[in-house]
Amino acid sequence: MECFTAVAQKLQISRAAMSKHTSHLKRHVGGHLLRRTSRRLSLTENGAVFYD
Repeated sequence: MECFTAVAQKLQISRAAMSKHTSHLKRHVGGHLLRRTSRRLSLTENGAVFYD
C-alpha cells in the first residue's frame, strides 16, 4: 500500500483530512484498520475484512 500522503493526494484531500477519516472509520469498525510504518501502510485483519 502507499503512504498516507500519496493516498490523500489521489483522493484530493489533505493529509489531515485523510487521518480524520481513518480515525472515524477506526471508531466505527471498533479496531485498527491500518498498520502504519514510516515507509508504508498495510491492512490489519480488521482492515482487510472491512475492505472486502
